Amino acid sequence: MRDNTRIIFLIAASVSGAGTLASCGQDPSPLYIVRCADDAGCDRGEVCIEGSCEPREAILCQSVDDGRALIQPSLPAVDFEQVGSSTNLRSFSLRNIGNCALTIFDVFLAAGDASTFECPGCTAEAYPVELFPFREHALDVFFTPKDVGTFQDQLVIISDDAEFSEIRLPILAEFRGLPEIAAIPDAIDFDYTGVGSTRAQTIRIVNRGTGSQPATIASVTLDDDTGGSSSNNNNNNGSGSGGGGGGRGSAFSLAHAPTEAIELRPVAQRPEDALEVEVRYHPSDVAQHRASLVIRMVGQPTDVITIPVSGSSMTPASITVAPTSVRFGPVPIGQTTSQVVTIVNEGGAPLRVEQRLGGSSLSTDFSVTPSVLPPIEPGEYAELQVRVTATSPTPLSALLLLSTNDPSNPSVTVPISADGQEVVGAQVVKVEMTFENGDDSAFDDDLRNVDLTLENPFGQVCNKASPSPSDWGSFGSPNWMAFGPKEEPERVILPGAAADGVYRVILNYQEDCETIPTALLASVLGISIDALIAYLSGGAVDVDSGELAEAIDDLCLDRSGSTATITVYVNGEPIREKSVTLGRKGDQVYVLDLERKEGAFSAR
Repeated sequence: MRDNTRIIFLIAASVSGAGTLASCGQDPSPLYIVRCADDAGCDRGEVCIEGSCEPREAILCQSVDDGRALIQPSLPAVDFEQVGSSTNLRSFSLRNIGNCALTIFDVFLAAGDASTFECPGCTAEAYPVELFPFREHALDVFFTPKDVGTFQDQLVIISDDAEFSEIRLPILAEFRGLPEIAAIPDAIDFDYTGVGSTRAQTIRIVNRGTGSQPATIASVTLDDDTGGSSSNNNNNNGSGSGGGGGGRGSAFSLAHAPTEAIELRPVAQRPEDALEVEVRYHPSDVAQHRASLVIRMVGQPTDVITIPVSGSSMTPASITVAPTSVRFGPVPIGQTTSQVVTIVNEGGAPLRVEQRLGGSSLSTDFSVTPSVLPPIEPGEYAELQVRVTATSPTPLSALLLLSTNDPSNPSVTVPISADGQEVVGAQVVKVEMTFENGDDSAFDDDLRNVDLTLENPFGQVCNKASPSPSDWGSFGSPNWMAFGPKEEPERVILPGAAADGVYRVILNYQEDCETIPTALLASVLGISIDALIAYLSGGAVDVDSGELAEAIDDLCLDRSGSTATITVYVNGEPIREKSVTLGRKGDQVYVLDLERKEGAFSAR
């Protein structure tokens, strides 16, 4: 019996790891004491306090001698400090450091729905919360910057704290914006440069980021077409050998590149804050040469801008145009016809061509598309569509003027002609608008812009946004066109109207800057001046119109009105001319009515 008892108690001791073995003939003591880990380990009506289950009523302040509930936030303020553009999180807790139960009745943001902060746990449904001594209530606050600036709010905490029934916890955040490096131009092409010669172009590097956050340039180097790179950049000298990207024998080199990190403030705050680096092309062999200018930022190894650099020492661009003149012959009024002008590059460097219509007897019955041609590579060609919509039964003429980088043919002129032919009973209307915006023959720094709209009796429109609407039905087949880099003049031709009604001529003032430096505007947008011109002239270059308008608004301090003149022609004969003044950007002016009555047009 004694041996059996010994075995039983040894087993019990090994299982429990605690307890006192009973002596022979006595009841054994408890082997261990159960302690609670949380309220789930206690009976109903009890809470777990320091491992012991206590009646809930015994912990209420009215049941505790000198009971005091005291709330203590784990942070003196919810401070996000300086943040980036993504959503930011700060977690904290409210702790009861008193000796009895605390009730949190409500937690909410003082600014309510207008707050720039979010507190998902601060909803009316989440409260009240009972907080026993030395327990915590966790909360999260989120901040997503929507604009640059310093932001603040308060988290209001309502409780039965013995000292402060309302606590206001400050919430703070600062968003200084994000740096964004841009380079102007966005590509460098030296065209043809003979062996032994040197040409140079300057690239301007700016910070077009939002707010006040500076950008730090770590390095500017050249990588040659073999993939090698170098930071050796011939700073501040004119030698043509070495130079980032290729070392000895490279066709390109840098001058004035930084030798240490340089900080750039946002150009919107300080337009003159820029880094200018000179890229030089000095070919020593006959070939097509390519490299990349690489700009790296400090602390952002993935934020790299690569600018393509190219040049040719083979042969210069060489332009051939066919046909050398465009003759449409007879064209019935109201009808449109077109011919193709082909431009071939027979040289060894990319051919650059800019086109416009001119001539002393220029007729806006002609138009040419596209308005902007991309560079034509050696051996390649491009096509221009020359169109005419005859509005007058008279001879029509214009000159297609081509400016090129072909040193032998820097300009090429293609005469254009057509003979408008009368059509019995037909009436073709042309509404033409000119406006005051500086020098119309070339792109200068006057960016004022007025747009023309023709509205039919049912409210459908023909304008820049809808240049060739096809749903006017019996109200005609209108076509909008603008000329030159400044879209001036603009005109709408309306043939084929068969129903009577009143049309409206409307002008919209799109931009009212009297003067703004083109390079400065391009710098803010982070694009090349060529791209800016292409945008303004209706080219295919992708420039955000909202960003363009915002940049102009931000930088133009001196605004000016513009005078626009509308001339209405019917079958080539002017029937009405009217001038109006537009005071500022956003103005919309209803100029005149164009009425078709009993088959005849009049303007009033």
